[in-house]
Amino acid sequence: MHIIDFLYFNKAAGPHGALVMEAAEEGCFFDMAITEMPMQAARVADFMRQAASAINFLHITCKIAHLDIKLENMLLCSPTERGREPTLKLADFGFATANVEPSPNQTSNGTDGF
Repeated sequence: MHIIDFLYFNKAAGPHGALVMEAAEEGCFFDMAITEMPMQAARVADFMRQAASAINFLHITCKIAHLDIKLENMLLCSPTERGREPTLKLADFGFATANVEPSPNQTSNGTDGF
């Protein structure tokens, strides 16, 4: 699954607590795209397939709309097999909404400017 893992919530970490999530050792896809420009089309296609898999899982299985999908919210975790590409995982569910149905009159959500 291409969703960043939530490990636990630490209530003792201040007045609002802290979420502890899976480490994304390779950074975010935005940084990779900037530093490795131009990227090979096949490589970009593989990452976009992983992103589409995460979005499909959220929509179909979980009935969740992320509402802030951008390259900065696509994190890269170390590959599990030698020689493989990092695994792309979707993160930052601050604008996410559950149990939503598509609406033609929906207002815009997410990060301004995107």
